[in-house]
Amino acid sequence: MGGIVTSVCLAYPAVDALADGYEVMFIEDAVADQYIELHDTAVLRLTHAGAVPNNTIAMITEWFRDLKSPLADSARKIIVPYLDEMAALRRAPEYH
Repeated sequence: MGGIVTSVCLAYPAVDALADGYEVMFIEDAVADQYIELHDTAVLRLTHAGAVPNNTIAMITEWFRDLKSPLADSARKIIVPYLDEMAALRRAPEYH
C-alpha cells in the first residue's frame, strides 16, 4: 500500500485492511508527512499493527525475481534513474 500522507492516507486504510484480515505491506520511501516525526510515528503505528515495511527498490526487485531475465529490462529502466535521483537528493544540503 501507499499514500500521500503517511499518518492519514496510508495509516487509516492499512490499519483497516489489517483489521479485516488482509496482509499489508507498505512502501515506506514512497510516502511522507508534514514533519518527519509524524511520518516516523505513523510507520511505528503501522508496523506495530502488523503491516510490513518495504522500499521501492526491494518491491521492484521482488516483482522481477531474476534480474537477468529479459522481463527485468523494464525494471532496470526504472531502478537506475531512481537510484541516481535518490543519490542526488541525499547529496543536497537541504535533504539533511
